[in-house]
Amino acid sequence: MPLDQKATFSRAEGSFSVFVQWNPQEKRDAEGSFELYDSDNTLIVRGKPTKLRLRPRELFFTTWIVRCAGLPAGVYRVDALLDRAPIWRGYVQITE
Repeated sequence: MPLDQKATFSRAEGSFSVFVQWNPQEKRDAEGSFELYDSDNTLIVRGKPTKLRLRPRELFFTTWIVRCAGLPAGVYRVDALLDRAPIWRGYVQITE
């Protein structure tokens, strides 16, 4: 479980986590992943897909670690994907 939720990270922190709590409403086997885009809508990072076994009434969690130490300061879009289709979108700010 995450201890703190925030949307601003320093490059000095080195990384941040994308944390997804799944609450499936139907049975489905799928792949979950994430993508990180810069303010020009250019894909910066594509996370390695994770196999998901979605079952109704079975909560579970997925976490991806995103390295931010080498990214320029700015605002980035994070998309969570299910079978390559976006299912959630958020924004993260990277500071010096």
